[in-house]
Amino acid sequence: LIEPDYRGEDYAIKLPNGKDFYVPSNLYIIGTMNDIDRSVECMDFAMRRRFAFKEIKASERIEMLDDLKCGKKEESVARMTSINNAIEKVPGLSSAYHIGPAYFLKLDNYEGDFDLLWEYHIEGVVKEYLRGIDPDGTHFGALKKAYDEVAEG
Repeated sequence: LIEPDYRGEDYAIKLPNGKDFYVPSNLYIIGTMNDIDRSVECMDFAMRRRFAFKEIKASERIEMLDDLKCGKKEESVARMTSINNAIEKVPGLSSAYHIGPAYFLKLDNYEGDFDLLWEYHIEGVVKEYLRGIDPDGTHFGALKKAYDEVAEG
């Protein structure tokens, strides 16, 4: 019923309560999804057949960091750029795995403490990205270093 060719009263279905249900032809459905979230892969392919997709990269949403109250926008952008560049160097990962600015908005919860942001939000995601492809921790170390070295440099 959500496909454009099957909308409107002509395609109504009868509900158990006897009422007709249909999706109006003038309804637009907008959804978001991280491309790497594939726990419902079959549904993902079905959705790709039915909808238009627009990729929005982390680097295209930097303005989100204008809302940071802790005053760490420049360092956030530098760390985000550094770790994302490092992510692209890991075999099997790509720009789809970038850490976006939404993670860095959480800095306000930690008074701008990047170590706490890493510990509570980014480290777990990075470990999931590397599950099964980083047995000796080399890639993890490189990503942590990329995140940290911005502050040192």
